[in-house]
Amino acid sequence: MRIAVVLFLSCLLLACTDQRDAMPDASSESADGSGGGNLALRGATNAVELQPILYPDIEANDLFGAGCNFASGKSMAAVVLAQSDYAAIKIDGEVLQLGPAEGTGELELGARDTYASEDYRLELALQGGGESSGYETVDFQGAVRLSDASGNPVYATTGTAQCGS
Repeated sequence: MRIAVVLFLSCLLLACTDQRDAMPDASSESADGSGGGNLALRGATNAVELQPILYPDIEANDLFGAGCNFASGKSMAAVVLAQSDYAAIKIDGEVLQLGPAEGTGELELGARDTYASEDYRLELALQGGGESSGYETVDFQGAVRLSDASGNPVYATTGTAQCGS
């Protein structure tokens, strides 16, 4: 039975590889090798810093559900919560929700690869086959890129993306 489950999950993961290989350009690495942070955009006048979305934010904005959470670098704190209907980010203490962009691709558990609002466009990517990290969670290498309404990048990072329910 275990072999059947492993084979099924392996086939499922292989079927989704097209979206995982299209990582946004967020490859800057910090001096400590963490790969996280908004390093590609330091010095840019329009750069923003995504803040960790904490449990009080999740409760206050009803952000519960299956999807993928993206953390920056080696941090465990999610800066993006991506689900089928929306992605949530936090800028200057305010939680913002972006809807799936037109023609968006699907990642894991209904999460999308692109979300948009009037002010921002959020691109997400997963890389590799993922590694089980819990009963219902799988960890991937992930990338996040946020652009303003004019298409100028304002935030980019790489780190862990944890998908689960």
